Amino acid sequence: MRWLPLLLIFLLAYIEISIFIKVAAVLGVAVTLLLVVFSSCV
Repeated sequence: MRWLPLLLIFLLAYIEISIFIKVAAVLGVAVTLLLVVFSSCV
């Protein structure tokens, strides 16, 4: 049962990384859309 804490740490790291990637992707799309709208207005 010594590997259980390691497994939990790995799982938490994986969840954090996947959430970070999703947030980064959403932010990237939002920034791209804003830039497109801004450049078409200017």
